[in-house]
Amino acid sequence: MPELWDIYDKDRNKTGRTTNRHTPLDAGDYHLVEEIWVFTLDNRLLLTKRHPDKHFGGMLECTGGAVLAGESAIEGLHRELREETGLSLGDTLPTRLSSSSGPYTHYDTYAVRLDFALSDIVLQENETVDAFLYDPQVLFDDAFCKANLPPSVCRRLAEIRPLIKAFLGGAEAVDVCDETGNLAGYSRLRCTVPYPDETYLATAAFLQDEQGRILITRRALCKKSAPGEWELTGGGVRAGETPLQAVCREVMEEVGVDIAPFAPKEIGKVVDTDSSGSWLMVIYTVTLPLTKTMLTLQPEEIMDADLVPFEALKPLPRVWDSILKDHPEMVNALTK
Repeated sequence: MPELWDIYDKDRNKTGRTTNRHTPLDAGDYHLVEEIWVFTLDNRLLLTKRHPDKHFGGMLECTGGAVLAGESAIEGLHRELREETGLSLGDTLPTRLSSSSGPYTHYDTYAVRLDFALSDIVLQENETVDAFLYDPQVLFDDAFCKANLPPSVCRRLAEIRPLIKAFLGGAEAVDVCDETGNLAGYSRLRCTVPYPDETYLATAAFLQDEQGRILITRRALCKKSAPGEWELTGGGVRAGETPLQAVCREVMEEVGVDIAPFAPKEIGKVVDTDSSGSWLMVIYTVTLPLTKTMLTLQPEEIMDADLVPFEALKPLPRVWDSILKDHPEMVNALTK
């Protein structure tokens, strides 16, 4: 049975047409390829050797291949990894490092850490003939890459080396989702956000003291977006976190208060878009014994904090306009 690919336009939109993989694409038509750099938990790099009958046979490569007709990009990535190596991503979200385009092909490039040994690899007949674990520094060695990797892989690798270095160094990644909160199946490094046409998961919390006053914080002047503006405590959901875990962590980091024992309650979701990207914010409220003197502000994030009555929120664009203005259900939850 022939392998069919969906045909995409230059902007990565499906055209509704398909093609046999062996049929040359017309000018302006593209197919989609997903590739992934796989590392062990202790940062050893997995490379497989291409079957000698393949183009660039005998060379090394990361895992990847074309997305089949009817598949999503992330479904194609899961399938290719399973077919070529016998490994499964399971519930582990890969980190998408880049999306690029070449002649007739759109590429998505990912990185992931998985718990496996070389003995776990199951090679795909007619695709891969061997597998190796390398020190990841080989990816930064031009001589090694030119001698061992296909030219197109080398070109894409050269562009993402700083991102691979950041990934291996444990750089923060945030989950990608749709505008209702459904996860897209991959994360992005925070340093690459925003990326066109993506939404990221975030949280914010209305912290109320026992008199009903609400904690607001003032963004540090060093922040790239909205420096010096007043807002709620919160931030991005890190890859693998739940929104509840994220809001508890963010509050602890930013103001030094542990809200987990007081059972934060979700009261709504809102999409907020600014220069830092499009964020689906999961909003919580929690009431606890709270005073300004018990706060420990994170200086690189917050320059000031205050406890204010509900009415004082209305002049604050990042609280009223971005969150409460069009959401009476959240207003009711805060004022009832």
